[in-house]
Amino acid sequence: WLFVWLFVFFTGFNLLEATLPSMLSKLAPAGAKGTAMGVYSTSQFLGAFLGGTLGGLLANVWGLNAVFIGCAVLALAACHSAPQAEQTDATIANAETEVAASNAGQPAPTPDTGSGAMTEADRPAGAGITSSMRDCHFEVDGKRLIDGPCRVFPMGKDQYTLNTWDGGKPRQSHFAVVTTQSDGHTIATWNKEPDDSRAYDPLGVVTKRDGCWVNARTRICVQ
Repeated sequence: WLFVWLFVFFTGFNLLEATLPSMLSKLAPAGAKGTAMGVYSTSQFLGAFLGGTLGGLLANVWGLNAVFIGCAVLALAACHSAPQAEQTDATIANAETEVAASNAGQPAPTPDTGSGAMTEADRPAGAGITSSMRDCHFEVDGKRLIDGPCRVFPMGKDQYTLNTWDGGKPRQSHFAVVTTQSDGHTIATWNKEPDDSRAYDPLGVVTKRDGCWVNARTRICVQ
């Protein structure tokens, strides 16, 4: 039975060790991915240090059984806090939507109070603004991703989501978001992974040229 439980433990451990950083990189805002991953890694190794120290202390004072009891208490506490993490995810998504609406000069849409995070597929239109089919061109690092009709969601003057999913996930599901920041700079982000419903991968500051938003990496056009 020892080998069976060890197999179960390390299966879950290896799965979480790979999926948690991936999930974190998708949830973190584009400008804070490095900070988020740094904090995550620091917490991971700090936890290993504190776990060994406290486990040794428990074993030395109350015996080995106290170590297992302590681990069980921590596991139950973590399970109890899981719904709060889901609410935090929804709060982050709602905050981002409000910022986008503010940048666009529109009233913020009604916040999503559900337990799941907001995605490109269920972005609220807000203020009566709806998407429309336009002629689109989107390329990244010399690779043409979209060249033809696509659905565009306007978010203010020269700001939009190109190839939005609010009419259903398109066959070519890469999309780009162009927004103007409070400092006057316009930035573009996209979903590097086509099935990722969040445009958290940065493309950098873009400038308007011949009706398109461009920089050394990307060209984003809507006609």
